Amino acid sequence: MSDKQTTVSRRQPLYRAAVAAALTLVAMLLVTLFVLRLPLRLLAVPLAALAAYWTAGAAGLARLPITPATMAVLPVVLGLATDYTLQCVNRLADEESGGPTGRVVRAVRAILPPTGIAAAATIAGVLAFAFSPLPLLRQFAFFLAIGVVMAYLAAFLVGAYQETLGDLHNLFGDTHVVHIRLHDEGGWWIEEIVKGDTANKVLEYMEYDVAELAPALSRDCERAIRDGRMTIAESQKLKRFYEGELDGFAL
Repeated sequence: MSDKQTTVSRRQPLYRAAVAAALTLVAMLLVTLFVLRLPLRLLAVPLAALAAYWTAGAAGLARLPITPATMAVLPVVLGLATDYTLQCVNRLADEESGGPTGRVVRAVRAILPPTGIAAAATIAGVLAFAFSPLPLLRQFAFFLAIGVVMAYLAAFLVGAYQETLGDLHNLFGDTHVVHIRLHDEGGWWIEEIVKGDTANKVLEYMEYDVAELAPALSRDCERAIRDGRMTIAESQKLKRFYEGELDGFAL
């Protein structure tokens, strides 16, 4: 066999895998457009493609060979990433009360643990093939285990979830939102004002014991007064400022 024929034969699995992944993405796009009736459902398509891309890159770093068996993993990863993303979107749609930040936090708390357990169980199941005497099955197992991890990360660490949770990590809450309606004649009026998150609310989102914060500060102030590091007037001024900031709105 000539070198040219060898190169072509080696590229055939890659070509077939690329075609399979492209067809899977097209099928996903059609299903999300015409079958599903969820908000943000189209988000699943780019996130699934990103998960497949990450899987291929991570497998390359792990020096897993490109074979028909390992390439068959990519459509599976596309399906898993789509499933994880749609579960997130569906759970978020069920949260109707509260601002955007509160909805995301409640949805994440509800969906992350069970989905993470399901992903871990999937990884444990596919890694059973890692003990197979057949090299193709072992490669498939490791490739798919990587794919499950990447599908999970793509669904939960990219997009609105990541942005909102990143803001909360820095204790940034929702700002006030003002809905303004325009007159046909050119004027305008304020239709609705949606208040943002208070500092107390943001701290609750991040699982701080808000009820204990002010008493803890009072105890610290009492110790500072006994040690002569603070006067009673300074202590009272600090506590009023602290309590006012907790009840105020976060940035």
